[in-house]
Amino acid sequence: MNRSIVSLLLFLSGLSLTTYSLPLAYLLISLSFTVSAKEIYKLFVSFTLRGCPLQSLECLENACYGRMSNLYCGYIGFEVLDCRHGCYDLDEREFWARSMTLFNAAFTSGGQYFFVVQRGRVFLLAKRCVTRLCDLANNLLEAKETIGLGTELTGCTLRRLRADEVREILRPAWLKQVRSSPIRLLGVLILTAILTPYFPPFLVLLVLQVMIIPLIKGDIYSVSLSRETQVYSLRESTVTYTYPSLREVFSRARINYRLAQSIEYLAFRLEPASWEHSSKIDAKAYRSYEFGTALDKLSTIHQSQKYFLASRRRWERREPVYLASAILLATPHVREVYDRMGLHFSHDVFTLKVLE
Repeated sequence: MNRSIVSLLLFLSGLSLTTYSLPLAYLLISLSFTVSAKEIYKLFVSFTLRGCPLQSLECLENACYGRMSNLYCGYIGFEVLDCRHGCYDLDEREFWARSMTLFNAAFTSGGQYFFVVQRGRVFLLAKRCVTRLCDLANNLLEAKETIGLGTELTGCTLRRLRADEVREILRPAWLKQVRSSPIRLLGVLILTAILTPYFPPFLVLLVLQVMIIPLIKGDIYSVSLSRETQVYSLRESTVTYTYPSLREVFSRARINYRLAQSIEYLAFRLEPASWEHSSKIDAKAYRSYEFGTALDKLSTIHQSQKYFLASRRRWERREPVYLASAILLATPHVREVYDRMGLHFSHDVFTLKVLE
């Protein structure tokens, strides 16, 4: 049961108890707001700031950097000019071997990586975050060397991007910077503060609104697009919990290659998962299977099978595990194509956060 359903049930239960026990009703409604706090916070940010806050980027000659909380995060980028072999030159086994070589050699130095496709051009970006600004250059240099090694082994030629090119990828032209208006946020805060004594659950909303105040000083961006094109965020990857044949992987790669020639913008942000996080796949498989067999619950047993398939890919094929988020700028038809491949995109207020 997802959080939205739990929140709705709590809210309806609270409303139904208002005539019997007002304190209990207030408690249930407050819990409803708390369960949906993440979604409510996004709506407040979108309404009061009229966009999505992103970190400010400062650019040097070949790199950009910004401040995120107490960390300094730097970005370097490369454009993939040419690859000696593509998905139309290899069979499925050779394609699989070269793909695994790329992932195991190029993206092993920690941090985060961006795969960006923009009107047929392919870019690779690396992001590193440190607590001291003086350590950032060495971390970016290490990322540059590992990416260069991995692409060299797979026969790909790269071009180092200038800092202004990196910024144009992370802050593309279809992003419009807007000025935040504190008056709208102040009005919402005052209204909620006035109503809170009469309806105590509004205290949860008041706390969420206060959390928005530090965002006013940052850069706020909104999306400016044509009617046909929309912005989507990666909601779920069900293909992770399958065990596709090498032929299926090869077929999907060809579809992606064809889409990349016409797609306006697609960015995947990948972070190598830690060993502890990867091991959770096995733990979920065992736990759901034991729980399902103990209670003779077919849905839980079926869910455990999906985790077992993901675990097999990790142990039998030695596939690395990544934490992924993505932003897609395309028509609804393209979104449906990815949906059929197991990548489910949907609208989200904080979609632009992928570009941080």
